[in-house]
Amino acid sequence: DLSEISLFNITNNTIQPKKYKYKTTGFLTKSRRSQEFDWTEKKLWIPNKDAFAEYELPKNLQDNLSYQEQIRIDLLAGHTKFDYPIAYKNRLKHYYFELVGESQIKTKQGPINAIQVKQTQLKSKKESTRIWYAKDYEYVLLKLVKVKANGDKNAILLKDAQIGGQTLQGF
Repeated sequence: DLSEISLFNITNNTIQPKKYKYKTTGFLTKSRRSQEFDWTEKKLWIPNKDAFAEYELPKNLQDNLSYQEQIRIDLLAGHTKFDYPIAYKNRLKHYYFELVGESQIKTKQGPINAIQVKQTQLKSKKESTRIWYAKDYEYVLLKLVKVKANGDKNAILLKDAQIGGQTLQGF
């Protein structure tokens, strides 16, 4: 089992993470990590290490989950390319994405018009991250598929959502 939680504020259409937690159980590595963002001091507290990260929080910083919602907000604003600094463990990463097209995704509800976004500038050509957002439902995330360089594949699939008074049934 894998659990990720991101708590954040949204100001001027920009997400500002507050806390991030990641936990695995069962056959996975039983990994845990968390982050606490102090925007006043521009520091990142890492409770598992009992230390602050060795960098100052940059503008538009996202955590390892909140960037997915930031892409949705940026899609609503009409953007087609996205880049974000990401707080990952004790270091900064930078993620780049671009809109690559539209397609229909088959769900329990039937076909849904989707916008596909892919991650660019990856270290390995064997890696990929693709995210599909529901075009007619305020770009809610429908599906995310991540393939690692070693071939491991992970997916996030929307179960269901309430969007503007409408129910969206996913997978």
